[in-house]
Amino acid sequence: MQSQESLFQRPEQSRPEQRESSDASYEPRYREAPPYEESSQSRPYEAGYVEAYDGPAPQEYTGEKLRPKTYSRIRQRRRWLLLTVVLIAILGASGVFSSARKYTSGESTIEPQTFEVGAHPTLIIRAMSDNIHIHTGGTGTIAVQPASHGEKIFFTNNDDIVSITTGRGDFQSWHHTDLDVTVPTTTDVQINNMSGNISLNGVNGRLEISTRSGDIRIKQGAISGHSKINTIAGNIRYDGSLDPTGTYQFRSASGNVDVTLPSNASFQLNAHSDSDNVNNDFPHQVAGAPPYASLDIDAGGSISVHEEEGS
Repeated sequence: MQSQESLFQRPEQSRPEQRESSDASYEPRYREAPPYEESSQSRPYEAGYVEAYDGPAPQEYTGEKLRPKTYSRIRQRRRWLLLTVVLIAILGASGVFSSARKYTSGESTIEPQTFEVGAHPTLIIRAMSDNIHIHTGGTGTIAVQPASHGEKIFFTNNDDIVSITTGRGDFQSWHHTDLDVTVPTTTDVQINNMSGNISLNGVNGRLEISTRSGDIRIKQGAISGHSKINTIAGNIRYDGSLDPTGTYQFRSASGNVDVTLPSNASFQLNAHSDSDNVNNDFPHQVAGAPPYASLDIDAGGSISVHEEEGS
């Protein structure tokens, strides 16, 4: 107790001159260091934190030793978030590499191309001035053999959809290309050709074929779905069967349309010829038993529907 009392001097015991100078405000004087003094280790830590924290000074808050822990948690969460994003990116990249077989692209001139496909692929051809021949024979592949005369051929294979494009780029100097394509028997085919003849042999599937100037010839076909065969200046000849649940359009603006079907075919015929020349070997416009395929034929020239001999 005596040591603690010696720290202060009571006002009554001080000299008169000391009382006069201290009457305005009394402030105790420490003879020793205050009971709490920041350690040398805490100062740089808190100073570094204040510099990193762009907000109110730390003395405005209480419990400052908890705040660095909160900041550390935030940084830890950001670190985990970054690791998660990196992991997702790695997994996504592995998925892309594992499915690399399903997507390819490029360009060629005369080199043959082979694409791996499934059991029922789709072939899409966009051409400028080409003769196109498609026949069956491939199993699990689509093979393209171009006979190009200086024209580039662009191709892609995306999830069993093989696309071939010719004539891109310099439209003022079109080149002629012959395409020979081997496909699986069951293949959907879409062709859009500016000029040139198109032939298909033995293809089963949905067909969407059009050319502005050229003939279209389909042999031993078995078409299905909603199929369209169109030409503006050319003839159409189809020899094959029709899926009775499908709808089929054959149209030639200035040419003839010739269709040969099995004797047991089931269809309902709607034919129109600008020259009023329609020949139907079947006894009626509705043939066979239901369901009936919808057969729509429109031609600027003659229309002939033949019954296949010996079928």
